[in-house]
Formats: sequence, C-alpha cells, structure tokens
Amino acid sequence: MEASDFSRLADSMADFINSRTKFSVGPIYRPPLISKKMIMFVFVVILIWVPYFMKKLISGKTILHNTSTWMAGAIFVYFFSVSGTMFNIIRKMPMVMSDRQNPTKWCSSTRGQGCSWEPRVSPLVSCTQLWDF
Repeated sequence: MEASDFSRLADSMADFINSRTKFSVGPIYRPPLISKKMIMFVFVVILIWVPYFMKKLISGKTILHNTSTWMAGAIFVYFFSVSGTMFNIIRKMPMVMSDRQNPTKWCSSTRGQGCSWEPRVSPLVSCTQLWDF
C-alpha cells in the first residue's frame, strides 16, 4: 500500500499506520461540530435579536423594504445573465439544433457522448417542442 492510497482522514491514517507498522491506533475521538456553549450562545443571540427584528419589520425598515437593495439585486442578476449569454455567444454555442434521431425535429439540448451543453429555454424551442415540429 502506498501513502497515496489513503485519504488524509484520521481513519485512513490509522489504517495506513496499522498496515505499515502493525501498530494499532486507539479509538479516534471526534468532537461534535457545535458545542453546547456555542448552541447556547446562538440561542441567546437569537432571543435578543428577535424583538429588534420584529420592531423593524412592523415599522417597514428592513433591508427587504429598501429600494436600493432591490435595485442592486436586479443589477446583480442582470449582470450575470448578460455575462453568461455573452459567453455563449462568443463561444458560438447554438441555442437549438436538429435532433439526432429525427433531423426534421429541433431540440434545445442533446444527450450523449461528447455533448456537454445545457438546455436552453426560449419561446421558439418551447413552441417547437410543444407542437412537435
């Protein structure tokens, strides 16, 4: 066995040591991800935060009531939508193509060996698939 055959987890390291030296490693102790103190701290913070949040929610002064937040979110979505579309245009990825089994039929995506482009949703494709062109 090589060292690369094992992962870097404690169990694998113990198995590797056991396979090389025949020395048994004791039980592996794994502490919990969240301790009881951390759970209590989060619970207290939530208890303190809930009345403040409810007051802000009722008065209409939360981040969801802020028009600038919605504008920034819309610009963020628009930017990434346009950048993805431009990537596809630059790479000359087709929006639709003819079906392999039936060349007279259009499809928006293809499955098979060497086909890695994802489905495109457009009204033209939806109509052609709906009416079975």
